[in-house]
Formats: sequence, C-alpha cells, structure tokens
Amino acid sequence: MNKKSYNLLEKDFWLERKYALWAFFLPAYILVFFLVENIVDGQGPYWVSYLPIDDAIPFLEGFIIPYYFWYPLLVGVGLYGLIKEEYPFKRYMTLLAVTFFAAEIFFLLVPNGQDLRPETFEHHNLCTKMIQMIYSVDTNTNVFPSVHIIGALVACIGMWDFKTLKRRNLQRAFVLVITVLICISTVFVKQHSVLDILGGCLFVAIGYIFVYVLPKKKWKDYEH
Repeated sequence: MNKKSYNLLEKDFWLERKYALWAFFLPAYILVFFLVENIVDGQGPYWVSYLPIDDAIPFLEGFIIPYYFWYPLLVGVGLYGLIKEEYPFKRYMTLLAVTFFAAEIFFLLVPNGQDLRPETFEHHNLCTKMIQMIYSVDTNTNVFPSVHIIGALVACIGMWDFKTLKRRNLQRAFVLVITVLICISTVFVKQHSVLDILGGCLFVAIGYIFVYVLPKKKWKDYEH
C-alpha cells in the first residue's frame, strides 16, 4: 500500500482527497454573502435586532483580536480535516454550508440589522483601526443570526468530531476557549446583539440535528 501524501503541494495529495471539492462551497458562499449585503444594505427598512442587555455591554476594542481569530479557526479546522479525516471533514463542510446558506436565506426573507455601533471611538489605536476595517466591509445589516457565531460553533463541533483528537484534551479545550472568546467578542466590538448570538446558536443546533444526528447510521456505514 502506498504511503499517503500529506504535502499540499504534491499532486498525489489532491488525487487521494477528491473530497476536497466539498470546500468549494466557501467561494460560492462569499459570493452570495456580498450579493445579499448589496440587497439588504441598510438603506431600506429592516427589523432591528436588539435586547435591553445590549445597552449594559461596554464597547471594548481589544476584543477585535479574538474576533479576527474566526478566520484562522475555520481554515485551520478545515485543513486538519482535509489532511487527516475524510468524513469528519465532510460533516464539517456540510454543516457550514447548511447553516451559512440558511442564514443568507433568512436575511433575504427577514431583512435585519443592529444600531449598536459607536459613532466615534474614544481611543485611536491598532484595535480601532481593525474595527474600522471590519465595519467598512461588513455592514450593520444581516446580523440575525450571527454568521460569526455560526462559524465559530461549527468549527468547534468539527474539531471535537476528529477521532485523531479524541484523547488530545488540551487541543480540544484550546479550541473551545477560542470559540467562547470569538462569540463574546461579537458584542464587545458592537458587531452584534446578544439576540444575534442566540440566533446563531439556534441555527447551529438545528443544523447539527440534520447533519450529525439524523444521518448518524449513514455516516457510520461510510466510515466502515
């Protein structure tokens, strides 16, 4: 039996992992995201996502750093699955696709946004520049459910699904801590309402049932 290639630059790596095509939903999602952002752009009427507790949450620009952890977390979990485990990778990508696109459909059906962003920053530093960058590319609309919350939770679920990490509690705990920090960062940098977090959790819970729980026997049959 030939030794499996783990070098992403080798042709054999991709030949052995044709399931990598599952990741092509990401550029498709990004395209849909920007299309929906242009449709629901805040210029028209939208339902305001808000809970009274939002007013008690301070603006803390330092939380933009864990907010940015979202991007390497999603990519890192995807790459690990692509290299190490086929079916956990497929489950991870499927749950991402289901929840991300479900959120975009909801945005179109129920245009929504939040009015929590500060008009000015008390401090002017690297963190506030990072926040301004996010504000410029990601409008205050299409916030419920929070795709940031959805992505972080799905990545955490995907990480805990890897058999090769079942006994590596430190790595799994680290991802769990990062996930929590990402989730709370969304309200501290005023990208989301607490309601958006709850919405993200709900979408992931429903998606988890359809992707992980109901077809459980089917996944086991494939793995064996």
